[in-house]
Amino acid sequence: PSGTITLTADLPAITVSTTVTGQGMGTSVVDGAGAYYAFRLNGTTGSESFTVERLTVKAYMVVAVYSLSGNVVLREFEVDGTGGADDGSFTAAIVLGGGNTDTAFSLSDVYVHDVEVGTANTVFGIATIVTGTGDVSSVMNRVTVSNMHAVNAPLTAITAAVGVFGGGQSDGNLDARVDNVTVNNIRSDSNTASGIGAVTFGTDQQTNLVIRNASIVGINGSDGGLGFGSGGGVIAGTVAANPGQQTQSSVTVSNS
Repeated sequence: PSGTITLTADLPAITVSTTVTGQGMGTSVVDGAGAYYAFRLNGTTGSESFTVERLTVKAYMVVAVYSLSGNVVLREFEVDGTGGADDGSFTAAIVLGGGNTDTAFSLSDVYVHDVEVGTANTVFGIATIVTGTGDVSSVMNRVTVSNMHAVNAPLTAITAAVGVFGGGQSDGNLDARVDNVTVNNIRSDSNTASGIGAVTFGTDQQTNLVIRNASIVGINGSDGGLGFGSGGGVIAGTVAANPGQQTQSSVTVSNS
C-alpha cells in the first residue's frame, strides 16, 4: 500500500519464496524508527526466491535488506539511511549472501543514500557475498550509492566478496557485474574509503567483477592499515587461507 509503515518491532524474517510490491519509491515507505530491522530474507533450502520492489526503507537498524540464503531480486528500491542506527559491528544498506546452494542476485534501479555511521567497524552500501560452498551470480544495473560517511570504519559503497562474512573464508566463487552505476561522496574520517571493491578470502576461490559505465567521484578516506592505503574508486584484494593457494580477485572496467 501507499503511505508509511513505522515499525514497532523487527519485521519477521521471511523464509519462503515471497514478492513484496509497493506503490513506488517514496510512496510506500517502511520506517525502522532507528531501532528495528526491516527485510531479512533467509530461505531454509537456498532455492527460495525473494523479490522486493517499488518501495523505500528508511531509519533501519544495522541493515535494510539482509539475506544469507536464497535468490533475491531488488527492483525500484530505495534505502534512505537518514535516522538509521548501527550496533557497533558491521552495518550496510543491503547485504546479499549466498550459502551452500548456487544463488543469483539481481538489483535494478536501486538508490542508496545518506548513510551516516558512528560506531560500526565495517560499512558497506551494497554487498554481495559468498559465505558457503555455493557459487553466486550477481547483476546490478542502474544503481546509485551516494552520501555515505563513517567516522572510524572502512567504508565501501559497492562490494563483491568471497568469505568476508563466512568465518574468514568460503569455498564458492562469485561472478558479479555492475552496469550503469553512480557512486559519489563516500567518506571515512580515519579509515579506507572506496567506491567499488572486489575481495576474496578463501581456498583457491575467485571473485570476478565486471564494471561497465561507472561514474565514481568524491571518494575520501585515510590509511587505516588494511593494505589499501586511503582507498580509491576501484580496489581489489585477496587473502589465501594457506601458502600456495591461488585465491583471486579480478576486476574489469569498461565504458561500453
